[in-house]
Amino acid sequence: MGRVAHAPYTAAAASALGALLARELARALAPQRKVVCLDCDNTLWGGAVGECGVAGVELSAPFLAAQRFFVALQRRGLLLCLVSRNREVDVRAVLRQLDQP
Repeated sequence: MGRVAHAPYTAAAASALGALLARELARALAPQRKVVCLDCDNTLWGGAVGECGVAGVELSAPFLAAQRFFVALQRRGLLLCLVSRNREVDVRAVLRQLDQP
C-alpha cells in the first residue's frame, strides 16, 4: 500500500493511528461522567464484611490504591456513591478503620 499511495505508514500503523484518533475523539465528545457507583466488598476492600467481619477484610496495597484513585476522582468533582447489600454500620466501621493511622 505504501508504494502505491505514497503513504508514510504501513497499513497496520495507519489502522492503529486511526483507532487511536477515533478513541480520543469519542472521549473528547462524550458527555462527562458525574457519578461513580461503587460496591464495597472486593472493590474497596477484599472480602465480604458481612461474612468475615471488620477485622477480616483485606486492606492490601491494590485496594488502597483503588481507594486513592476514587478519592482523587471525588476531589475533581465527581460524586461517589456506595451501593452495597452490607449493613451500614459494618461499612462505616471499615471506613473508620481506614481513617485511623
